[in-house]
Amino acid sequence: MNRKEVFKYFLTLVIGVLLLTSSLSAWIGSNLGNYGTHFSPATLTGKVTDGSGNPVANASVSTIAGQFTKTDSNGNYTLYLDAPGIYTVTATDGSKSDTKQTEVSLGTTTTLNFQLSATVQQYTVSVSKSGSGTGTVTSNPAGIDCGATCSAQFASGTTVTLTATADTGSSFSTWGGDCSTCGNNNTCNLTVNSDKNCTATFDSSSHSTATSTPPPTTPPPPQPPSEPEFPSRKLPDGSIVKVEDGVFTSITVLNAPPYECNIPQDIEAITPWLRFVAKVDEGKDGVWISLELNQPPPEGMKVGKCTKEGFKLIENVEVKGSEVKFFIEDGGEFDYDGKRDGYVRDPFAIVLDREENGVGAGGEDKVGEDSTPKAQSSGGSGCNTGGASLLIVLLFVSASLVRKRI
Repeated sequence: MNRKEVFKYFLTLVIGVLLLTSSLSAWIGSNLGNYGTHFSPATLTGKVTDGSGNPVANASVSTIAGQFTKTDSNGNYTLYLDAPGIYTVTATDGSKSDTKQTEVSLGTTTTLNFQLSATVQQYTVSVSKSGSGTGTVTSNPAGIDCGATCSAQFASGTTVTLTATADTGSSFSTWGGDCSTCGNNNTCNLTVNSDKNCTATFDSSSHSTATSTPPPTTPPPPQPPSEPEFPSRKLPDGSIVKVEDGVFTSITVLNAPPYECNIPQDIEAITPWLRFVAKVDEGKDGVWISLELNQPPPEGMKVGKCTKEGFKLIENVEVKGSEVKFFIEDGGEFDYDGKRDGYVRDPFAIVLDREENGVGAGGEDKVGEDSTPKAQSSGGSGCNTGGASLLIVLLFVSASLVRKRI
């Protein structure tokens, strides 16, 4: 074999080895790429609209575990979750919100849409009694039977009729407070457009003669029973709210605070707002409120409270597992009316300071600015090294064969 034939044989062998290496690298890359898809995250996608079905741009969509994103100009969002399970997800535009639960699995896409509807504002009507006599005040619609239950919440714009009924040996005298315009009529119509406080005065009846005959009286119509006092309640999302050193007289679950309390832009509620009225046990300075969530709260959570002076954070909060517990003093800074009247009231929610927890001003997520998952490396540099090593071995073998033939 002459040198020309040797060179031709060697060149043919090199070309064959290169083609084999290229095909092997492509096969390895394709199979490893397919294998990587088994580790893709769960994808949550959907649309946020208002009460009329129009898309809501730049709305916040977040989970109770801390994942967060924003809607685009068409109201669409995409959220990537790195673990399977049941998630509580909230969409909000700052004034209205909608909270839902959904179950996701890795490698799948789940659609979850939200609609932000206006929340009906609720106000509290409270009744107190004074004077030397005794009697009862009831309401229509039902809620107040004072008696035992002297406050209740009603939707904004509702006309509430209060009826004062004197006990035997007493007579109704007059209305006071927000009902003072009703004078000495035993009924008073009240339009609820803010929290109202009314006083009913009952006097002892004057002495009667032996021959006097009391006028016939017509008993008031029976009222539906008011909601009984209770120490705890299970909420729609499975959470449980409890009170110690007192009892609840009412609890309302809201998607947003029932009135403007100047919540900072960086504060975001991760649970619904709970508007409540709690009656404080006699001899106690306030009540302990605890919220047992359906999963442990995220790190950095706080309790936000709407008060008459605006939004405040309750700093002294105990967290044990999934339970969040805090104290509200009767008449203290976190009691809405600031009065030591035996009742603690008005809304709170579990919140996150998004700026403290790695989310920039204006809702830009510093941690996940590009929430699209990157393709996993399938060892490309390792495949190139392996191909080069194989080429060197084959060249060495072919050179040895050529020397033997020569």
